[in-house]
Amino acid sequence: MGIDLNKIEIIFNLIIDKLKKDGIHKISLDDDFYWNIPSDLLYDPYNKPNQFDMGQLSEDYDFLLNSIEKDIIINGDLRKLSYLLRYIADKLDQ
Repeated sequence: MGIDLNKIEIIFNLIIDKLKKDGIHKISLDDDFYWNIPSDLLYDPYNKPNQFDMGQLSEDYDFLLNSIEKDIIINGDLRKLSYLLRYIADKLDQ
């Protein structure tokens, strides 16, 4: 199986459009730090992760805004975006 980025883009845009139609235009950042599991451990279901580091949502957000401002987008930005999207989804589930 492969992940079709065009389909991901469609799904993402539909979700964002729905949130906006529901009047959700901004998510409050009530928590800032998060635990991060390195990728080589994250996708290994046979071994319990024993190595963690911390990330910071506000830092990820500012970094991405700076990337847009400077028109320098790299593949790693997707990871920072994923942390923010996870937080948004968790906030909306509350």
